[in-house]
Amino acid sequence: MSRAIYVLLFIIIGIGGIIYLSHALISSGAFPSLGEFIASSTPAIASSTPITSSSTTDFASSTTVLAVSTTTTAISTTTNAATTSPLRIISIKTANTTIKAYAADDQTTQEKGLGDRESLPMNEGMLFVFSTSQIYKFWMKDMLFSLDMIWIDENKQVIDITDNISPDTFPSSFQSSSPVKYVLEVNAGFAEKNNIKVGDNLIF
Repeated sequence: MSRAIYVLLFIIIGIGGIIYLSHALISSGAFPSLGEFIASSTPAIASSTPITSSSTTDFASSTTVLAVSTTTTAISTTTNAATTSPLRIISIKTANTTIKAYAADDQTTQEKGLGDRESLPMNEGMLFVFSTSQIYKFWMKDMLFSLDMIWIDENKQVIDITDNISPDTFPSSFQSSSPVKYVLEVNAGFAEKNNIKVGDNLIF
C-alpha cells in the first residue's frame, strides 16, 4: 500500500474514534447535543425582547395618564369658574315690596343655596327655580342665619310659608303641603314684616 492510503486510513479511523467518543459522552449526559445547546440558548436571547417591549408600553401608559390628568384639571377650572360667576337676579314684586332674588336654577347653585353666607340684605333673597312642580325638602345645612321659606306654585301663588327657621334645626328638613315650582328664601321675619300671606300672587 502506498503512503497516501495509510494516511487516509489513519484519518478515517481517527474521525470514527472522535465520533464514537462524542456519541458516548452525549449519551452519558456529560455534554448536551447540538440541538439541545441551540434550543437552550435561544430563549435567553429572546427573553430580553419582551422586557424592552414592556418598558415601552409602561411609558406610553404613563403618558396617557398625564394627558387625562391635564384634561381633568381643565374641567375643574371651568367648573370653578362657573361656580364663582355672578348669579342671575330676578326681581320679585309682592303687594308691599320688591325683592332682589338670586336665582338658584341648577343643581350646583341649589345644593349650595345660601350656605356659608354670614348675612343677607333685608330686601334680598334666593329664589330656587325647579323644572317641574313637586314637593321639595329643604334643610339648614351650612346656614349661619335664620330664614323664612316662602313656597310658590307654578302659577306664582304663595301656598305655604315656613318662618323663622334656625340653623340649629339641621338636619331636620322642611317641605310644603303641596307641590311647588319655586321656593323663596328671605331673612327670618321678612314675610310677616311685609305682610306676605298664603294666597298672595307674586310677580316675577
